[in-house]
Amino acid sequence: MSTVAIKNTMVMNNTEKKASLVERFKKYLLNNAEYFAAASAMMTGNGYAAGQIMRDARRVAASNR
Repeated sequence: MSTVAIKNTMVMNNTEKKASLVERFKKYLLNNAEYFAAASAMMTGNGYAAGQIMRDARRVAASNR
């Protein structure tokens, strides 16, 4: 995530108030949780689980469109 994107992140409550650092970090983690989970599974040597995590993440992302 670029510095510009982090600085321009707004709170999603229909206000123009800038998000705090903690709110931006929390949103970043929640948006990328499946990647962190897959990386953790890969580091433990469980490639099949990483594949399942990413497949499920893509399925959820496709259903949210």
